[in-house]
Formats: sequence, structure tokens, C-alpha cells
Amino acid sequence: MKILLILLATVGPVFAAGPQLLVREARGKPAPLHIDEIAINITVAGDVAETTILVGIKNTTHRPLERDFVMPLPKGATVSTYALDVNGQMRRGVAVEKERARFAYESIKARNIDPGYVERQAGNVYRTKIFPIMPNSVKRVQLGYVETLPMVDGRLRYTLPCEFGVPIKKFTCSIRGTGGTKITLQDHLDLTFTEDPFGKLEAKARDKTINGTLTLAARLPKLPALMVETIDSEKDRFFSLTDLAPDRGATAARATPGSVLL
Repeated sequence: MKILLILLATVGPVFAAGPQLLVREARGKPAPLHIDEIAINITVAGDVAETTILVGIKNTTHRPLERDFVMPLPKGATVSTYALDVNGQMRRGVAVEKERARFAYESIKARNIDPGYVERQAGNVYRTKIFPIMPNSVKRVQLGYVETLPMVDGRLRYTLPCEFGVPIKKFTCSIRGTGGTKITLQDHLDLTFTEDPFGKLEAKARDKTINGTLTLAARLPKLPALMVETIDSEKDRFFSLTDLAPDRGATAARATPGSVLL
């Protein structure tokens, strides 16, 4: 079964930075929010970072719920992954034309079957709707994005605002740098991170409210650097070549002789 991935540019309200969860009943009434799981994975390769956030929402009511997951992305970031929980398995989305996607979503929703879509709003805000979340069950959705990190004080800076507002039953966050990229924690959200022998950082928590901004600093490896990443057990691969252009002004200055003989 394929899930629809719609990247629509629409006008909507401006949200605060960071992921937000909005849950409502099928008739649009407010509903209690119970977060069963949040899993954040951050990979930094050179000056590029990919972030994936998996969210599991538990419906503790006796009625189907409709959920909105809102994620404001950093400036210039692009959605890279969208997946929806279908019968206990995460199914990846596919990109289709706007009209076809909307028609398919409404048709599927009318049959009370799991649909899902991602919609881009003003301010690089992405929203995904999932219906239905069945009574006394958990539904998961995953959204990922890629961004180019800015250089701040000689280091690459990564930030992820996290304002979920309610206790999270199970929270995990893993961070890794590839190709020799060294990661340093600057603000750890009051979480305890451990580091494995390969430099991967990981934090786990239960029944914890996460509010704040995760901040990392990354130091580039010796340049130029070629990094190869493998995804999904070698089904897909991508290559990243990172280098810095030489400072022509400095080069020219060094090349200028102190005196000229004729």
C-alpha cells in the first residue's frame, strides 16, 4: 500500500519553531493528547544534517480521532521522508500531483481507510493529517527533513526546538556524525546522553515532558572529505563531497613577491 506525499504551497497560520502536535476528534472537537512515543534521529554529514522525527499518538477515547502534526522547518530545509503506520508497519510516502493527491486523500478518508499527506504552508511549515486514529490504539507517523547547517563561531550549528507540552511515555534521541564529523552537545534538553565507541550519542527517557531547544556544534573533518551513506540495508546510497573554496584574496597576497627584479 502506498501513502500519498503531497508538497502543497498554501497560506496558513504562522507557528512557533519546532514540532507541534494538534489532535482533534473526527468532528473537529478538541481531544486529549497522549504521546506514546517520540524517536528523533539526527545525522550530520559535513555541513548537511538530516532529521527524522517519529511520533506515536495514543487514542484513549472511544471515538476515532483525526490528528494534525505540524513541523516548522528551518529556512531552506526540505522534506526528505514521510511515512505512516499502516497495520503496524511504516509505509513510505510517494510524491504525486496536487489535484490527484487531494482527490485520492478525500476518497480514501471517506472509506475510513488510513490516508496521509504532507502539506506545505507559509513560512516553510509542513502539516500532516492522519485519519483515523482508532479508539484505544496507537498511530505513528514519521517526518524527515534535510538542511544545510550555518557556520557560527567557526563551527556548524544545529538547533531543534522541542515544545511538546505533555509527558512523553517513551522518548529517544540519537545523534551521529559521519565521515569524521565531530558532534558536541551544547544544550541537551535536560537529557542524559551516552556515547558509544563509534561516537554515536543517544538519550532515552520515560514519562518526561520535553521543552526546550536541542543545540549541537559540529566540526568538519579535514577537507576535502568524501562521505558515503547507505540507507535501508544497501537499497539506497548517497554520496557527499564536502570542501571549502580557497580564499583567493589570501592566495593572491601570499603569491605577490616582495620585490621585482628587471
